[in-house]
Amino acid sequence: MQVRPMPALLGSRRRQVVAASLLASAATSSQADPTDTFCRQVEINIQALVDWTGTKCVATGGKSAGRNSFLLIAEKPVFANAQSKKGWLLVTCAAAGMQLQKQSGLKVDELWLSDVEHTKQHIAYIVPAATCKRLHLEIKADKITADQMYASLSSALTERQTSK
Repeated sequence: MQVRPMPALLGSRRRQVVAASLLASAATSSQADPTDTFCRQVEINIQALVDWTGTKCVATGGKSAGRNSFLLIAEKPVFANAQSKKGWLLVTCAAAGMQLQKQSGLKVDELWLSDVEHTKQHIAYIVPAATCKRLHLEIKADKITADQMYASLSSALTERQTSK
């Protein structure tokens, strides 16, 4: 077997630069902050299903030291009608619950859910992270329907006035 030099394997100089940047990116992503990883993955999963919402995730401090909470905010008015509210809440909770399962060491207290319109009015809906984690497991295992998940999620949501 003939061993070719690295430049011949990679082809052009451009491919070498791309390969080097991908390797560097992979090295730094493995050292990423767990809260950044959480947000990035949740955003990707939400956008895959309800891309029209423009949902963003922001990590915040939790109720105590060493714990986290996350704000998930839609750029579009997802609470404007019952169908969009239900769809967005289900997808957001399931996406967060799935990522909480994957990052089991990440300590998360609450998820703060809002859209731009509600944020202007200083309103957010809070759900315990453990609720989304449990609901994700139940829906994935076909133990509950989407309607049952929504009913459980709705009963766990607390509306809060945010500071002005």
